[in-house]
Amino acid sequence: AYNHAQWYVDDVLQLASLFAGGGGADAVFTLDRLAIAVEEAQGRVDSLHEALQAAESQTLQLGARAEPIRAEADDLALLLSDRLSAEKDAFAAEHERDAASAEVERLRQELELAETALEAARSGARAASFVPAAASVLRMPSRADGYVFPVGGGPATVSVGHDHHDYPAADIAAPQGAPVYALADADVLSLTDDGACGTGLTLQSLDGLEWIYCHLSYRDPAIQPGVVLTAGQWVGLVGSTGHSTGPHLHLGLDPSRYPQEMPWFQEFANIAFTWQDEAPAPERVAGPIFTIVPAVEPPSNEVVEFTLTGS
Repeated sequence: AYNHAQWYVDDVLQLASLFAGGGGADAVFTLDRLAIAVEEAQGRVDSLHEALQAAESQTLQLGARAEPIRAEADDLALLLSDRLSAEKDAFAAEHERDAASAEVERLRQELELAETALEAARSGARAASFVPAAASVLRMPSRADGYVFPVGGGPATVSVGHDHHDYPAADIAAPQGAPVYALADADVLSLTDDGACGTGLTLQSLDGLEWIYCHLSYRDPAIQPGVVLTAGQWVGLVGSTGHSTGPHLHLGLDPSRYPQEMPWFQEFANIAFTWQDEAPAPERVAGPIFTIVPAVEPPSNEVVEFTLTGS
């Protein structure tokens, strides 16, 4: 009835050690409160950023609609009655645009507060001194061989396929709003905001490789071209922006190759993620595998005859 994955066993045993060690139940409850605070703060930032983008788009549309109506109202060649009617329409359109602009400003202020709350929650989580099991509970970055896995959450919620659509890349599936990290010490080369990649960025690690992140729901405003990142630094949240069919981090690499084939990436299997297409374990056979048969006298000509099944 239990999950047979090794990461599950490790998490249970490591969390149990919190009770057996000096931390006791208080440490576990503190860990749980920190995890909830981080998750709620990430969700708040994620939803506000999405609402802000929608409000900004609506404001642009209303502004574009109000301009020709205002131009018509200012046309002195129109009859007075027509100008008055156009003036009324222009006033209504501009009022709607101004209301949308006010909503954009309100959302920006709320997002700034949410960003501050998220940073405070994440700082508290980073400062917590727990056993290694705490990292997966708090969705903090997992580290191995000098690299950091770019998506937090652990193997219970994060998964990766061995291949990609029609070119080398890794689609790292994770819940909406899961944290995204810099996978190594790197420079930010560029930011992306388009219909294909969505919200993203490109990093260059110290070995000269360029890593492309796509489909973020939110990118930390501090991430700008030229900024130097340290491995494990938080850069944003998992989303589904751009050409995407669901929440995930698209991780591309230049020169082009599969990140999944790199040794450091594979080291994180069942530690930071699970393989989506892992071959199922062979079924256990009930009962004995071999059967003891009674000995028989060999043929007198000492030749053993046999038949190959299926021949």
